[in-house]
Amino acid sequence: MRRPIVILCTLGVGFTVAMSSVAFADSTTTTTVATSTTTTTSTTTTTLPVAPLTGLPDPQGITRDRSALTIKIDNTPEAMPQYGIQDADVIYEEIVEGGITRLAAIFNSRTPSVVGPVRSVRRTDREIVFPIGGIFAFSGGAEYAVRSIETATPSGMRHTTSLRTRPS
Repeated sequence: MRRPIVILCTLGVGFTVAMSSVAFADSTTTTTVATSTTTTTSTTTTTLPVAPLTGLPDPQGITRDRSALTIKIDNTPEAMPQYGIQDADVIYEEIVEGGITRLAAIFNSRTPSVVGPVRSVRRTDREIVFPIGGIFAFSGGAEYAVRSIETATPSGMRHTTSLRTRPS
């Protein structure tokens, strides 16, 4: 008895025809034609850099080598309007005294040209700025608060006390 012969032909993308000849039994020949459709999907994955503070795509990769900039901003009605906070990646609101709050705005993806009004450092700021590093900007502060930031400063982090706070 002869073994069956199987022939597979590929016609186009993903379309296969299978033909087989079965052994000659007696004087009859049996031929079976089966068709099947298969789909092949090609997937290309492109990974874009992601901004670390927002989790959003950063197609140009600007946040990869840019230091974060944290700026202390007033958040009282008398301080309005505030400048630049719409460009912040992250904003922390801190209760300081008597129910007054200050903002710690962190910029990494975008850098505004004007930010403010800039306020003084508080001891609680070290818990925000130390893990992030980068640059911390504030306008003075109590001696103990300034010292707390200076002792918490990781290498490469700078602080400044002079910023342009409102448009001229």
